[in-house]
Amino acid sequence: MGQCPFCNGEVSEDLLTFGGPCPHCFNQIPGEEAATDPGARLRAKEKAAEKKRSQRQNAVYAIVAVLLLSVAAGGYAWYAKKKAEEEAILYVELDTDFDIFAVDSSEWTDIYADPPAEDIAEQGLPNPNPKAGKQVKQTTMGPPSDGPVEELDVPDRLKAPQATAQGEQRTDPTTYSPSASLKLSAPQLAPQYRDMVLEDDAKIKSMIQGVMRANSRQLKACYDQTLKNRPDFQGTYVLNFTVGKDGRTKNIKIDGQGISDKNFENCVAGRIRTWQFIQIYKEAPVSYPYNLRSSG
Repeated sequence: MGQCPFCNGEVSEDLLTFGGPCPHCFNQIPGEEAATDPGARLRAKEKAAEKKRSQRQNAVYAIVAVLLLSVAAGGYAWYAKKKAEEEAILYVELDTDFDIFAVDSSEWTDIYADPPAEDIAEQGLPNPNPKAGKQVKQTTMGPPSDGPVEELDVPDRLKAPQATAQGEQRTDPTTYSPSASLKLSAPQLAPQYRDMVLEDDAKIKSMIQGVMRANSRQLKACYDQTLKNRPDFQGTYVLNFTVGKDGRTKNIKIDGQGISDKNFENCVAGRIRTWQFIQIYKEAPVSYPYNLRSSG
């Protein structure tokens, strides 16, 4: 007789030799040719199960790693794109040290084939001929003049309000619409600049300043016309616009710093819309604080 390897109960030799269920604990007794350790099969089964769990866990880790890499790659791609976009833009922030009315001594003094018109045209009508000999208030916005300042021949409905026979003021609005300003003839670049594309940032900034100086009298004309209605109008406007690759302006915004006059703002925006710059290899947003100071 022998003993059951599980419960130590008495079993026959045949059962130990050929294997079978123990009559006491009913566990399967392996034969002599099987492993004598009754827990070997269980441990092998547990090991196989652990291996499967480990494989599943590794698969989860791999998926998470792929997702993290994808997110990181996407984040880097967004950063790279954002950086490329920023590098594709040249920000030109001019401060008060830049005098738009100073005599331009740069290489861009001949940028236009003909000097830009300095008058205020109404709704795209032809420029009126100035009448000589009429004195008007001189402002500090432009260069000094050696002789009498000429007054523009402005249509009646653009003039300051006048008293009627009944003593009431006539309040015809002085309106300069940016859309109407599109009808104004834009200054043409000189032939040597029409096919040029600037790729040097310093030259681009210098060129932008040159164009602004070339058109400065247009801004002064807007201000002088506003003074006829508002003699005490002064303060600071921030002129914001973007010079596109084609040399034309867009995204024009005229921000008054505590002051507001729609007629003046529309006039300035309409003029800036007609400015023509030399073509550039990347867009250039421009910001300039424009100080208004009357001499009166």
